[in-house]
Amino acid sequence: MMIKLIFFLILLFRCHLINNSENDLKVFNLGSSKKIEKLRLSDLDMKNIHYIPLETNEKSVISSGDNLYFHDYTINKIISAGNSIFFKNHAKIIKFKRTGEFETVIAPIGRGPEEVTQINDFDIDFNTNNIYILSGWQKKIKIYNENGAYLREINLPFYSHELDVYENKIILSCGN
Repeated sequence: MMIKLIFFLILLFRCHLINNSENDLKVFNLGSSKKIEKLRLSDLDMKNIHYIPLETNEKSVISSGDNLYFHDYTINKIISAGNSIFFKNHAKIIKFKRTGEFETVIAPIGRGPEEVTQINDFDIDFNTNNIYILSGWQKKIKIYNENGAYLREINLPFYSHELDVYENKIILSCGN
């Protein structure tokens, strides 16, 4: 009984130390903030910012003719993986090296077996470096290797609009 009491006291004391310890996590409560007219990155303690000029060529341009159908030239997802950075809009995923050098376009747009008609979302399996691309209209997930070579596809029984790959599992979101 005495051993259990000592163990409990040590555990209680340890939890008290952990809760009072200083951590580096900064929390910004944006819900209770006043309307922000101007926000500088320095206000968020962003001290080391590096700008990477991206190589521009015919294949690496975001607002090219293949985007005209979707009327969306904006980049709406960026993933940093290993020595590469991936940029996505609705029509293509572009892979650059961290130096800004263009590498390749992942997943060609089209109706062929290795192509996608629209890119709703994408994610990267950091264990295999495979790229999972959700084409919700097709109800498919197309999987490519890190160099853009087609590997396989997964047929879905429903439409989905968001995709996450986590520990070899695929998480889909299909709300209204």
